[in-house]
Amino acid sequence: SGVIAAVSLVGGLISAALISNSAELTYDESGSVVNASGFWGIVGGVVLAIVVAIATGLLRMGLLRAALKRTRGEAPSFAHLTSTENLVPYVLTALVASILTAIGTLLCIIPGLAIGFLLVFSTVRSLDIGDRVADAMAFSSNAAKANIAPVLVIIVVSFIAAIIAAIASGVGGVIVSAIIGLFAEPITALLTANVYRQVTGEAVVD
Repeated sequence: SGVIAAVSLVGGLISAALISNSAELTYDESGSVVNASGFWGIVGGVVLAIVVAIATGLLRMGLLRAALKRTRGEAPSFAHLTSTENLVPYVLTALVASILTAIGTLLCIIPGLAIGFLLVFSTVRSLDIGDRVADAMAFSSNAAKANIAPVLVIIVVSFIAAIIAAIASGVGGVIVSAIIGLFAEPITALLTANVYRQVTGEAVVD
C-alpha cells in the first residue's frame, strides 16, 4: 500500500503542478498562437494523470492478489504487486464491469449501484482463478445476491473512501487520496478477499 500511495502522491502532485502552473494561451493580432506553453502543460498534466491512474490500478490489482494469497496462508510479498498472473482476465473483466456500471449510473444512479453491487466479486474471481468475463460476472451476481450483508459492508467501506477522495481537490486532494490509499486500500483488499473466500466456501487460513 505504501508503494501505491507513493506513486499516487508523486504522480498526482506533478500532474497538478503542470496543470495549475501552465500559462494561458496568448495570441498575436492575427489570431495566431504566440505562447502555447499553457496548452502543452495541461496536455502533459493530463497524460501524466492517466499514466499514474493506470499504474496505481495495476498496483491495486497486485494488492488484491496479495490479499487473496494471504487468505490461503501465503506470506504477501512485493512480487505480488508486479506479477502478471491472470492479468488479462482481470483487466478485461474490470473494463467491462466499469463500462456497465458507468452506463447504469448515467441512465440513473440506482441501476449503476445495482450493477456495482452484483459485480463486486467479478474482478476478484478473474484475478483468483482466471475466469472469463461472462463466467466471473455470473459468479459474482450469484454470490452477491446470496451474501447481501457482507457485500454491503465492502461497498460502504469503498464508497466512503471514494467520497472523501472526490471531495478534496488540487494538491490537497492528491495528498488526501494518497493517505486514504495508504490506510483504506489494504483494509478493503483484505476485507474483499476474506468475504470472497467465505462465499466460495473456502476456509480462510490465518
